[in-house]
Amino acid sequence: MSVLFMDGFDHYGNRRHPGALKKWDLGATPTGVQVTAIAPVRNGSHSLKIAPGFLLQTHKYEPAASGVLVGFAIYFPAVPTTGIELIEILENDLRILALRVDPTSRRFQVRRENNEVMGYGTTVVNIGVWYYLEFRSYLNRGSGDVRFRVDGKTEIWLTSADTGHSDSTRDPETSDCIWNRIRLRGIVPGDNTIFDDFYLSNLNGESPYNNFLGMCRVETILPSIGGGTINEFEVFPTGETDHGKQVDEPNPNTHDYNIAPKHLISDSKLYLDENYHYPPIKPLKIVTVPYPPDEPLLERIVGVQPNLYVQRDQSNNFHIKSMMMILGVTDLFLGPDTEVEEFWKYITQMFESNPDGSVEWMEATVNSIIVGLRAFPPVVEPE
Repeated sequence: MSVLFMDGFDHYGNRRHPGALKKWDLGATPTGVQVTAIAPVRNGSHSLKIAPGFLLQTHKYEPAASGVLVGFAIYFPAVPTTGIELIEILENDLRILALRVDPTSRRFQVRRENNEVMGYGTTVVNIGVWYYLEFRSYLNRGSGDVRFRVDGKTEIWLTSADTGHSDSTRDPETSDCIWNRIRLRGIVPGDNTIFDDFYLSNLNGESPYNNFLGMCRVETILPSIGGGTINEFEVFPTGETDHGKQVDEPNPNTHDYNIAPKHLISDSKLYLDENYHYPPIKPLKIVTVPYPPDEPLLERIVGVQPNLYVQRDQSNNFHIKSMMMILGVTDLFLGPDTEVEEFWKYITQMFESNPDGSVEWMEATVNSIIVGLRAFPPVVEPE
């Protein structure tokens, strides 16, 4: 697996809703972090806004890795003069590497331990402009590397570099160091720093997923009204019949939902399945890739990520598996066994390639997928 996580910030609805940003670890200071439809928005309906001095971080990824690649769109409504790290590569809370905007030159710079500057980009940051940044590193004490791109153009490329930290976990034979979390910060004084179209990779796996993905856009699609091919859950509130209607909103709510009741589990039915149809994605288009090859290329799909928003009742200790079906394919593709908590949370599963043959996603295939989940008691191991 290379691509771990992506977020277009488009299905959170209202920032005041308790479901907002639950795919992330909000840390200690969530009040200055919001997702809204207020412009600017690069793609889709919403963008992420982080106030100065506040942060948003991913959950910890296990197992940790020595390779990291993070891409995201960034917009500065005012000049970023705080000198605060825009993004940090962390092992737990230990900062291994960081990217910031130098307040004097207004150029991006990479920093390591003790705030040592490793390199400067060439772009002079302007306000009111979307930039797409990609920050890639192999973490090693002495033989690491760093590559940094702005809108597809490499501006920093360091090899045989010390990209570790003296206090980080290190392999005694290879000197590889590890990361397990990414942190974003608001760095514009008196205003929000605005993010969109985020992706994260650990550089493992096969090409093209283990390297720069380019100037990505993340598209969010919600279930269509109507049921899927399998609808074994009950619909709430009682009296409703449309399974898709209960989960088709960009703003998650607890007024209507679909539920897997414990009484429906029996010796003859050990689990319950629920899935949904989805509208088509935006058609892929021809774009000009600037650096290199500076020629028109067809957009490609580098991952499909189901986002399941679930909770369990105290009396129903259920687990779930994400479930994907592809029209015309008989196989059913299930994600890992995941425990459901007693509070609403997102459970994500990345399919970076089409599981039917592990081949690259095609637009028509994505438009034919049916996604849902399987719910079962933890003592049951469904086939």
